[in-house]
Amino acid sequence: MGNVVSLSDRKPHISGPAKCLGCQHEWVAARPAGAPVYLECPSCGLHKGVFDGNHAPPEDDVVYTCLCGCQHFFVMTYGVFCQGCGTVTDYSALE
Repeated sequence: MGNVVSLSDRKPHISGPAKCLGCQHEWVAARPAGAPVYLECPSCGLHKGVFDGNHAPPEDDVVYTCLCGCQHFFVMTYGVFCQGCGTVTDYSALE
């Protein structure tokens, strides 16, 4: 019985569909509730996994996407940083 694990020690948790921003692998993930963290991708091993579809803009709205296809990026003072491919696009390239 050494393999028995108490589930009460692992609650509350968050689970749902997840996607790797690196290799685009999709799976169902679970993690302890709390501050958002990147999930380890079971396919490539990178810590670039995010829960997919938790929040989304209205379907009729414009959605911006990086050239790599990733929609997760930061708008910074010097440019746009894509979390998927790591590319920084300078604002002058967007004009």
